[in-house]
Amino acid sequence: MTQPDPKPPAGITARDWARVRQARQADTPAPAEALRQLGPQVQPGEVVASVDEVVVRRPEKRRFLELGTAYVRTAGGYRYLSGSLEMVLRQLVLLLRLCGGNVETKVVLLGDGARWIRRFFQERLATWPRTALFLDWYHCRKKCYDLTSLIGRGRKAQAALLGLLLKHLWRGQVPEALDILEEYRPQAKNLEKLDELINYLSNRREFIPQLPGTSGAASIHRERPRRKRQ
Repeated sequence: MTQPDPKPPAGITARDWARVRQARQADTPAPAEALRQLGPQVQPGEVVASVDEVVVRRPEKRRFLELGTAYVRTAGGYRYLSGSLEMVLRQLVLLLRLCGGNVETKVVLLGDGARWIRRFFQERLATWPRTALFLDWYHCRKKCYDLTSLIGRGRKAQAALLGLLLKHLWRGQVPEALDILEEYRPQAKNLEKLDELINYLSNRREFIPQLPGTSGAASIHRERPRRKRQ
C-alpha cells in the first residue's frame, strides 16, 4: 500500500483494489508498535480473566508439579496469579470481588472448558449479576488442529477440514461444525479421534460465543436486570 503503484493481490480485481486504495489514503500511518495493540480493549466496568492448569518439571527426576495460573485484566491494568490450584481460585474470586464483579462489573472468564473450570464458574461466579464463561480461541483452535491432523488423509485434506471447522467455530456456529465432522466420517482416517473432537465441541458448545447475526450456541451468560433505586 505504501508503494507508488501497488499491485492488487492475487484474486482481487483492479476495481476492488482501487476502492481499497481510495479508502486507505485517508488513514494516518501508524508505527509497528501501535499496530501490535490493535483489537478490542477492556473497557471501564469490565474485567476479563483467564484460568488454566499447567504441569512443570520438578528438580527430582520424573517428578512434576501441577500448578494453577490466572490472569486478570481491567481497563486500568492486569495481575497474574500462580500457585496451588485451590489457592489460585480463591485469590481469583477475591480479586474479581475487589473489581466489583459481584455487584455491577461485567466479568468474562476464559478457559479451555475443562470440567473443573466449568464447576468453578457454576459454583463461584454464575450467581453474580453479569458473568460469562467462554472457551478461549487458543485452546479451541489447538484442539481442532491436533485432532484434524489425525483425522484427515494427507496434509491437504487435514488443512481443508481444519479451515472449514474454524470458519464456523469463529462465528459460534457449533451445530454446523458438528455436521461437517459427521459428514466427514466415511473418509476419516481415525474414527476414534473424530469422535473425540465431536465430543470435545459438543461438551463445550455453550461456552463458544457466537457473533451477532449468526446462528449457533451462545455461551453461559448471566446478566440480571438492575433494580431501580427507591
